[in-house]
Amino acid sequence: MILVNEKYDLKIEMRENRSCCLVVEKPEYLADMMMDLIAQSQGDEGGFVLSDHGSLLPIKHYLDLQTDIFHLDLNQRKVMKGIYAALEEVAQEEVEAKGEITTAIISVLERVTSRAAYDNLTFDFDFEWENLFKFFHLRIEEQSLSLEEKLAEYFKILSLVLRKPILCLLHAHIYFSEKQIRELIQLSKYQKLQLLFIEAREPKKIPDEDEDIYILDQDRCVIIK
Repeated sequence: MILVNEKYDLKIEMRENRSCCLVVEKPEYLADMMMDLIAQSQGDEGGFVLSDHGSLLPIKHYLDLQTDIFHLDLNQRKVMKGIYAALEEVAQEEVEAKGEITTAIISVLERVTSRAAYDNLTFDFDFEWENLFKFFHLRIEEQSLSLEEKLAEYFKILSLVLRKPILCLLHAHIYFSEKQIRELIQLSKYQKLQLLFIEAREPKKIPDEDEDIYILDQDRCVIIK
């Protein structure tokens, strides 16, 4: 896949098993680019064009942008919807368990309503696994996760649930050590994710890693390393 911004004469080639780092040295340029990426990741128009073998791709469906990893929500609605759908497929094999749960709940409801001081009570019970998941607040436990672990979990979510092949992270090199960045890059390869780091300063080159660095300098020149 290729991400292009004609305004800045920028062409980022995203190759399999290689991460990319875009360094934008001038604050005005960085702010302009980020405003476009934020808008386009939400389905609005902007200055970036994403393509694959000549076919244009909607950025909203292919690129996930995280500008504040400290407020990364692993249990956001679209994530849980996808997880519940996947769990429902697995639960289809639990035919006997579903029958036992249904029988038990109906039995309890009948006993409770029969002892209540109200006449003509009735109920409808249509067992749905998703309702059971919601009732017990089934979710991803994130309170005990470190920032790196939380991001690693999000890699899995992007790959298996949201199915977005590109993850764009703003200023990740500020918060993670060289070792942690290396581990995140390796994990992204395992999950078949394309990582695009966006930084204001050029980070230290990570040895032995397949990483392409694109620098838009103060004079608006593009340097590729």
